[in-house]
Amino acid sequence: MPSSLVVVWLCCFLLSGHVVVPEEGSTLRYKALIEMPRGYVSGVCVVKGGRETARGCLFNEFGFSVLDFVVGSEGVRILSTSAVLDRKKIKKTLQKDLTVLFAGLSEGCDTYINEKKDIAYHFTLLQDDTQE
Repeated sequence: MPSSLVVVWLCCFLLSGHVVVPEEGSTLRYKALIEMPRGYVSGVCVVKGGRETARGCLFNEFGFSVLDFVVGSEGVRILSTSAVLDRKKIKKTLQKDLTVLFAGLSEGCDTYINEKKDIAYHFTLLQDDTQE
C-alpha cells in the first residue's frame, strides 16, 4: 500500500478527533466495498441521523443486511452482523475500523486501510437522484 495513503488517512483521523454524526433526519448513502484477504463485502451503506446518534446498515447487492450499527460521537457500535461476520474478533475489528472510517468520512476521506489485518474499506458518497 502506498505510504501517502496512510499519511492522508492519519491526517484525516487526527484532524477530526471524533466521529461526526449526520444531522437529525438526514440520510446519507454510500457505495461500500470492504476487501478482506479471504473475500469482500460490497453494497450500499445507509446512515440515518438522529439526535445524538445515527443508525446505519450495510446491504449487499441482493438486499440482505450484512451489518447493522450505531454511529455516535464516541465511535461506532456494531449491533448485528450476517452469519459470516458474526465472530467476536471480526466484530471488534469492524467496530474499530468503521470508527476511523466514519471520522475520515466527515473530513472527506473515503478510504481506510487496516494494514495489520489487510482490510480495505472504500465508501463513496452517492448523490441524491431526486433533485431535478
